[in-house]
Amino acid sequence: MELISNRADYSGKLGDKRLERRAELLSNALTNSRTSVVHKATRDEAEQKGFYRFLNNDAVSEEQLIEALRSRCATNVQGRDVLVIEDSSSLGFSRQL
Repeated sequence: MELISNRADYSGKLGDKRLERRAELLSNALTNSRTSVVHKATRDEAEQKGFYRFLNNDAVSEEQLIEALRSRCATNVQGRDVLVIEDSSSLGFSRQL
C-alpha cells in the first residue's frame, strides 16, 4: 500500500522561500491539530503571531494557498478510487428546555 503524504509542500508556489516555509508550518500545524482555528493549532503566542502575519501578508493570496492544496490533493488521489461522504445534517439549539 502506498502512503499518502500529509506534509504540505509549497516549494516554488509563493515565490519566496520564507513564505513557503511559513505556509508549510501553518498547513502542517492545522493538519496535525485537526482544527481550522489558528489559536488552537499553535504552540504559543509567537507562533500565532507568525501565522497571522503570514495570512495578512500582501504577497500571499488565498488563490495561491488553495492552488497548492488542490495540487497536493490531486497528487494524493491520482489513480485511486475516492469516496466522498457528505453529511447535510443540521442541529438547532434555539429551543430552551
